[in-house]
Parts: sequence; C-alpha cells; structure tokens
Amino acid sequence: MLEHLRDMQSIVDWHKERGSLLVIEKEVDWKYELAGVVKKLEGGPAILFTNIKDYPGARIACNIFNTREAMAEMLAIEGGIEYTGRHWIERGKELIPPKIVEKAMCQENVITGDEINLLKAMPVPLQSPLDAGRIITSGNVLVKIPETGGFNVSFHRMNPRWSNASSLNVTPGKHLLEVLLKARKVEKRHVPVTINIGGPPTQIIMAGGGTQGTFNPYGYDELALAGALQGGPIEITPAKTIEGAWSIANANFVLEGYVDWQETADECDDGELGERLFMAEYQAYYGKTWRVFKFVCTGITHRNNPIYYFPLADHLEALNLCSPHVEAAVYDACKRIDANVFDTCYVLPPMRSLQGIVLRIHKRKKRDEGIQVNMMMAAHGAQVAFNWVIAVDQNIDITCTDDVLWAMIFCTDMKNDLTVTSGGRSDEATPLTGHSGVISKACFDATVPLVNQWSFKRPNFSAVDLGKFISREVMDQIESQKSDYAKTLSRKWTTLDVAEY
Repeated sequence: MLEHLRDMQSIVDWHKERGSLLVIEKEVDWKYELAGVVKKLEGGPAILFTNIKDYPGARIACNIFNTREAMAEMLAIEGGIEYTGRHWIERGKELIPPKIVEKAMCQENVITGDEINLLKAMPVPLQSPLDAGRIITSGNVLVKIPETGGFNVSFHRMNPRWSNASSLNVTPGKHLLEVLLKARKVEKRHVPVTINIGGPPTQIIMAGGGTQGTFNPYGYDELALAGALQGGPIEITPAKTIEGAWSIANANFVLEGYVDWQETADECDDGELGERLFMAEYQAYYGKTWRVFKFVCTGITHRNNPIYYFPLADHLEALNLCSPHVEAAVYDACKRIDANVFDTCYVLPPMRSLQGIVLRIHKRKKRDEGIQVNMMMAAHGAQVAFNWVIAVDQNIDITCTDDVLWAMIFCTDMKNDLTVTSGGRSDEATPLTGHSGVISKACFDATVPLVNQWSFKRPNFSAVDLGKFISREVMDQIESQKSDYAKTLSRKWTTLDVAEY
C-alpha cells in the first residue's frame, strides 16, 4: 500500500500526480447532469467536480477506483491484477486492528439538532429521470459486532427523504442485517451506527466486499483487514452525538445516528413498492423501491472543505470495488484444495463482481485431471452469489474476456464440460431469481484434457525487435488503437513484450 494514501484528498492528489485526474471546473447540475458525465467517462480518469449547482464551494470526487491497474498500483499488488486475491489472503494473515484517536479530522465541524439537513449538508446527485429520488451511494455503514467486538463496514443505498433521516436498504446476507436481527431478539430498539463517506481507500474497498462468502464470516473485523492492506491501523473515533457508535477518523462526512429495527420506511414517495424504478444497480439493471429500514441522523460531522464521494453502482468503479474481496474468497478456497494445480482467479467486468469468476488451472499430471471440477464447486461455495464459474488453462489471459470466450468455444465439449446444478442460493437482487434468491448454477470446464493438450498448442511467433522497424512514437499510437484482445494476442504469443524493445 502506498503509505501516504489515507483519505480521499490524498487519493485525489495521487491521481493528479500520475496524470489520471480530470478536474471539471465548469458548473455541473447535480440533477441528472453530473451522473451523466460520470457514466460517459466510464473507464476513464478519476474526476473531481469543483463547481456544483446550488452547492457553492462543494466538491465531488468520482471514478477514484477507475481501473483495476490503478487499484493494484495503489495497493502495491505484485504479479498483476489477476493476483489480487493472493494479495488479500497474504495480507490477511496479520490483521491490524483499528486505532482509537481522540481528535479526528472528520469532526472538525459538527451539526446537531434542528440544523441537521442531509441534502443541505451534502451535494447528493439525482442520477436519472427514472429514479425515485436522490441516493447516497457512498454511505459506508460502520457498526460494531456485539459478540466479537469486530467492525463491519458495508455499502447500502440510502434515500435521504427527510431532513434528519434516510431509508436504508439492507439486503439479505449483509452482516448489518444480522446485527439488527440480533438486536431485535434482545429488544434493543436503537442500534447505533455511523454512515462514513470518503474515508481511506482500503476501508472503502472493504465496504465493497460481499458478505455471502467464506472469507469474512459474521463477526470478522473488516477494519482490521483494511488496516493490514494499508500497512497501518484504520483510525476511528467515538461519535459525537450517539453513544456506542464509531466514526472513521479520516472520513470527509460522517452521519451519526441509529437504526430502529421496529421502524421501516418506503424508499419512494409515490408508486407501488417493487415496481417504482430506483437506481441503476451494479447488475446493470434498474433496482426497485422497497420498504426498508430507516436511519435516523443525530448529527452530521465533516472535515473542513470536504470532498463528497459519489460512485455509480452501474459503473466499472463499483465493480472494481467489489471484485477483490470475491477473488480473495475463491483464491483461498481453491488453494486449499490443491495449491500446485490452482494458479489464480479473476472476476471479469461482465460478471458484475458477484455473478461469476474465472479460475486458471495448471494441470501437469494425470492425477490432476478432474480437480478443476472440485475447484469450480468450491468457488460456488466460497461466494454464494455466483451463477457461473469458468475454469481455463494456464495459457489463457483471464483478465481478457475475449480470451476466456475463445477457451469456452474451442476447448469444450458441451455435453461433458458444462455442469448445471439444481436451484442454489444466489443474489436476491438478480431479476432472474424473481427475488427468491434461488437459481440454477453453472460450472464451465474450458480446460483441455491432458491427453489432448498437444492438439491445442497455440501458435508462438519469433521474438522481434520492433524498434528496428517502427519508432516508439508510432508504436505507442498503434497500441492505443488496438482492442484489448489484440493486445493480449500480440503480447502473449510472441516471446518479446512490446514494452521491452
């Protein structure tokens, strides 16, 4: 982890230094326009808006985790983006618990009582004309697990429909839901929480991790792993206006308050629940409005000159945030089966972070045959939201969708290599499940049987010194015009990498 990256401002500065920050100084409307700009620039640079309509002096940061390559550089991951899971597992062996501080930047300004107004304090965008309301997409709910003392941090969509309260969508499988259900059993109505916006990068990434997997079971201290990933403790501080809640000390905004498990609220002002569209979700479908929990705000704290962080759910940034934790769970499960045969795993962007994963297998001996099937089953168990798991050979670039598709087309016998299970637990938010959370799952074995590997040897061409024929400037121009698949083919099937000439 780059040591100086401890808050949103330092991430913005880092992008500026590496030339990957776009600063937009012209006025942008928080209603539809800002989200439209962010979506149009998907896959591009990090963005800092400095002139928000109706919010003088406010700043909004978007696309901070713009590429997996940038995240790998930010977190000092060795071996390339496909080895993110390995990095998580290795760092997770030595957790670093959070550190309590008395003076925190997140509490430089404190708003209480009648002065609390969520939409006045923060420039929350309205994303699209079909949305039922404005949505806080960056709210990281921090709650202390009573049984273990560990901290859970997670994203939840929030509609600030009232000046001092917001809907809080807590989906099944989330550990926050377990905390609320356990509070109900002991008749503790108010569960103290904080909503943290724009904190340290590893804390934000931890919030993006799915919880329906084996890597971080209920009670796991997610702030301790975030500390291990950044090489030092995440700093926390007691909330100002409610006892038992903790704030991320380096956050830009913190909403202090509680969730009353007896009180629920509609996510929309009008329209039928389950029918009114609400937020373009990470699956690339619109979500629907539901009756959910209600968060009551007892105080707002923020830094001087704060930055409001605004990630889109239907966006590569959100997928980049969610995928590392998923890859870690699968990496750990498959390595335990056979550390020599399993290489690594990667969630391709079309898999939308939780719907599937690709395993790379290195079969060497006859006894290794078939182990890929066990690993695919293990992957389904490690992350229950998966619908697809694909296994490929060592010669496939698992970060390239086209290369994986090539393996699925040319290296499989659909009669023998596709396994479809009966209904299994998945993601309730996926429309195909009909909100039952149950769906058939697939294992796609695109590895070549060892006895046939000689027939599937891919062409390898001689190494050449391109500098002998083409100037660096021209070569850079050619590379910028290539598709990702063309780059994969030209890199993988010649001995000399373009960067070496």
